[in-house]
Amino acid sequence: MHSKKILFDKSIYEINLLEQRSCFKSFSSWSNYENNITNEIIINDQWKGLYLQDTPDDLEEFLNRLDDNLLSPISVPLSIELQGYGTIKYVNTQYEFDGYEVENIGGEIGSKNPCFIYQRMLNITSEDMLKRIIINFKGFESGLFLYINNRFCGYSENLYLDSEFDISDYLKIGENKINAIVVKYSSSSWLLNQDFFRFMGLFRDVSILKVDKNHIFDVSIITKNNGYTKIKLLGNIEQLNKNIQILSKDNEVVYETKTHNNDIEFVIERPLLWSAELPNIYKLVIKLYKGE
Repeated sequence: MHSKKILFDKSIYEINLLEQRSCFKSFSSWSNYENNITNEIIINDQWKGLYLQDTPDDLEEFLNRLDDNLLSPISVPLSIELQGYGTIKYVNTQYEFDGYEVENIGGEIGSKNPCFIYQRMLNITSEDMLKRIIINFKGFESGLFLYINNRFCGYSENLYLDSEFDISDYLKIGENKINAIVVKYSSSSWLLNQDFFRFMGLFRDVSILKVDKNHIFDVSIITKNNGYTKIKLLGNIEQLNKNIQILSKDNEVVYETKTHNNDIEFVIERPLLWSAELPNIYKLVIKLYKGE
C-alpha cells in the first residue's frame, strides 16, 4: 500500500472507518450498570513509539521489518512535540507548511512528511472472540493508519472526532500488536488554517469497546417541549426485546415501556424543561433481553 497516495488523495478521507454515532455508555449486565463498569476500556498505558522524519511509502513492509527494540515509551494522550519529538509551531493566517515544496494546491506537502509509529500489545481471550471489538481514537493529527498484527485495518483523517474501527476479524487469542501510525501532513492539512499551535500525535484517549454481537450501535433521540419523545435504535437487535426507562435527575422513573420495536414514540406528561438556570436533565436507560 502506497501511504503517500492515500494521504494526499482528496477522494480518500477514510478506509474501514465506522460511521459517526451518538455518545452513550453500554454495559454487559445490570450489575455492571449499577457499579458503573462500562464495556469501554481506556488503553492509554503501555504505548511505545518511534519518530520518523519521513513516512515510509510501504508501511506494511516497514512494520514487518521493524525492530521493536527501537521503540521507546510514549505517553498517550499527549502530543509528541511536548515529549521531545519534532518542533512546536505556531501560525496564524498562513499554513504551517508555507514555503515547503508543493506541486499543486491540495496536493502532497513537502519532500518529507514526519510520522510517529505507536505500538501497544492487547491481550484477547477466547471469551473476547465471541464479541464485537471496536477501537476508538478520540483525537489525533492529521492522518492515521491502523495496523493490527501488521495487517492493514483502516485509515482516518477525522482528527478531532472519534475514529472507530471494528477490529474483531483482525484479532487472535492471546497477544495482539496494535500499530497506529500518525502522519503530520495529509490532505486534511489544507483545511486547518486557524490561529493555534500545531501539534501531531494522539492527543486524546484511545479505548477498546467490547460488546455482544447483538448490541445497540447508535441512538437517535428527538424531543419537543410538550413532552413528545421519539427514540430510534440502530444495531443488530431486531430479535431482542427492549425495556425503555426515562429517569428524572433524582433517578425516579417517569416513563417505562417494553417493546420489540426499534422505533419508539411516547409523551412525558408535564416535562421539566432544561435551562441554564434550571438544568433539568433526564436519563434514558435501555435494557436488551431475550424472551418475554
